[in-house]
Amino acid sequence: MYDWDMNNDEFRFKEQCEYVPVIENKEKLGNYTRFVVMGMGGSNIAAEFIKAVDPLCDITIHRDYGVPFYLKNDGNTLIVISSYSGNTEETLDAYRVAREKEFPIVVITQGGELLSWAQEDYVPYIALPHIVDHPRMAVILSLKALCACIKNTKALEEIKKCGTIDFKACEFKGRELAELLRDKVPLIWSSLRSKGIGYFWKIQCNETAKIPAFSNVLPEATHNEIEQWDNQKNHLVQDMYPIMLIDVHDDPRIVKRFEIVKALYEEHNITFSLIETKENEFLSSLIGLIAVGSCMAWNLGEYYAVDQRRVPLIENLKQQLKEK
Repeated sequence: MYDWDMNNDEFRFKEQCEYVPVIENKEKLGNYTRFVVMGMGGSNIAAEFIKAVDPLCDITIHRDYGVPFYLKNDGNTLIVISSYSGNTEETLDAYRVAREKEFPIVVITQGGELLSWAQEDYVPYIALPHIVDHPRMAVILSLKALCACIKNTKALEEIKKCGTIDFKACEFKGRELAELLRDKVPLIWSSLRSKGIGYFWKIQCNETAKIPAFSNVLPEATHNEIEQWDNQKNHLVQDMYPIMLIDVHDDPRIVKRFEIVKALYEEHNITFSLIETKENEFLSSLIGLIAVGSCMAWNLGEYYAVDQRRVPLIENLKQQLKEK
């Protein structure tokens, strides 16, 4: 097995937890009650985490060109433009449109055109440090930066404390899961509140391990997806490996659904994994699951003998878009 260290150059989770975001041009960042986060892939996953950590936060996630058509510049809405590379086409377009419509803007990036534009236009921005190489590996940096932009100081302090998490235990759990998932397609279910972590595990499998993976939420999945297990003779169903992510903070009615699904799996001899988190603070559970999912995907990539760092198809597509 690959000798992988949770604090090596790939992820550096402890350093990410300890990172202190600095907002440049901070004097231009006002107080807002509504937030819209523009970004693609791993650059926008932090917004999903915010929705879970602070359910009362009025935050919208936009993964497309421009800005949502219904959005009005009411003076209470802050546009957060997030692109780790600073060169993502959709996000650069969102920046241009938001500027044209004179929305308040704050930028989160590591560099590229987006950083140059923010500096030239004198808008507030956070220049992420070069601790890790890819947005899916820098989700804690992005989360802390987003917390700073929306002025959630409580979450910032709680994330800093998460640097004491036993990441070795997370690494071990990730290795275990990776062995169970060999030659299988992960099917990850969580509560709606934990949707972001399920989606994060999915994109880690896609980009790091180069395999298909799917995520869904309860109760919705129990109104459709559950029915596939009635067709176990089908090789497509046989190739699936269900993973259930349950948190102590989940609604008891959702937990009951998970228990029923678990009994169904056991009754039909379906191999599955149940990941239960019982931390008092939801953020601690979240950071721990980020680490477990990252290690799981990394070890799967090792098993499939792929380059876990590179995403050549994504980069090729971006290059072709530039040449249009």
